[in-house]
Amino acid sequence: MYSCYSLFTRFFFVSGLLVLSACSNTGSSNQAPGGGLPATYRSPDDSFSVRHPDGWGTEENHHLITKTYEADGTAIMAPTDRKTSTLYEGVFHIANIPQCPELDGTDDVVINDRTYHHAEWNDEAAGNRYEGETFASETDKGCLVVTFYAHGCNLSPEECGPTSPEPYDKETLFAIMRQMLETLKISL
Repeated sequence: MYSCYSLFTRFFFVSGLLVLSACSNTGSSNQAPGGGLPATYRSPDDSFSVRHPDGWGTEENHHLITKTYEADGTAIMAPTDRKTSTLYEGVFHIANIPQCPELDGTDDVVINDRTYHHAEWNDEAAGNRYEGETFASETDKGCLVVTFYAHGCNLSPEECGPTSPEPYDKETLFAIMRQMLETLKISL
């Protein structure tokens, strides 16, 4: 259960958000962490593991640039199909960086006894919609940063593609990613 997550939305605009690589199973907030998340990703150095839905891809050394930080990390990516959805990318990104970024509109949340500074953000440009949440927590080796990221078409479904795809459901996508965060085990 994601009981410590703030239900209040705080948005700030991110200009220049860029992900340099692109590549359903939902759960109730009443489920135990990891309910409905049968697959497990373990980092090559055993510094963390996280559970995720079957069918999600992984990419190590995934480069993420946001307004507040830039990092190479691990991306766990939702499957996408531009014929059926306006979602271009759905990414759970985890990285360890030297220093925690300054996040606008932050609140603190506690997940598995770890305190994270948390911020939500969105932006729109050239027919694209960018939405995300960033969680940053101090560690002995720097800062653990987890970012949920959705990039999709911001036009009408008819303008997003030839088959009039359905708009993606950010709330469901991020609920899955929140469950994933609850399963995160780190040894940083």
